Amino acid sequence: MSNLNESAINIFNDDLIKYYQETEGIEFKGLMVDGILDYSRYKKANTKILWLFKEAFNGDDTIKYYSDYVASDHFDFETKALPAAPNLLKRMMYVNYGILKGNFLKWDDMDNYDENEEVYDAFKAAAIINLKKVPGGTQSNMSEINRYFIRDKEIIKKQIDFINPDLIICGGVFDIIKNEFDLENYDSKIGESGFYKDGRLFIKVYHPSYFIMREEQYVDEVLNIAYAIQKEKIGKVKYLKCDNF
Repeated sequence: MSNLNESAINIFNDDLIKYYQETEGIEFKGLMVDGILDYSRYKKANTKILWLFKEAFNGDDTIKYYSDYVASDHFDFETKALPAAPNLLKRMMYVNYGILKGNFLKWDDMDNYDENEEVYDAFKAAAIINLKKVPGGTQSNMSEINRYFIRDKEIIKKQIDFINPDLIICGGVFDIIKNEFDLENYDSKIGESGFYKDGRLFIKVYHPSYFIMREEQYVDEVLNIAYAIQKEKIGKVKYLKCDNF
């Protein structure tokens, strides 16, 4: 991550916007610029976490930045710091916190987000990338997501390499991206949902808004896979205690 700094991020984001403006042409109707949520926290985190999603729910014709939503030091669910349901945000917070805090934390070991600001700080120390960055609806059209990924896969792969995550949590998109990342030919496999490939751990899970799973069930399922790779000492990915994210 030696070439990753705030100036480089701004340049990359400008190129990203230009790509979508040119590719969409007269159909361009806004963009959610995703990626690293808080550069200073992401830089300090011992494990670089990326959440990979289907699309951004940005319903207007403007260009918005995820980083702007988390710029405030204090988070208030009433203001919806990201354009998503609080249920989704809480699950992401606790997964990030469990990984970055270390000591193999589980749901029952963690403080409530409204009692410990570190839980939200851990959320900000990660990145989000959407396969479809132009405005979407409240429900994803999978054929459309596939079409956009096929069209935009090179810029998305470039964006992933640019932020260089150790861990990619595939929230409902694993089957879309697995061929492009050659995940059938993994280097190591952890259970049925963890795939170690080329120095990165890919985790196949439901989208965190998947309402059928309880919050604690979802968080612990993701954490169990993430912790397994440390316990089995697979590859170079390490999850270390990181109190200063």
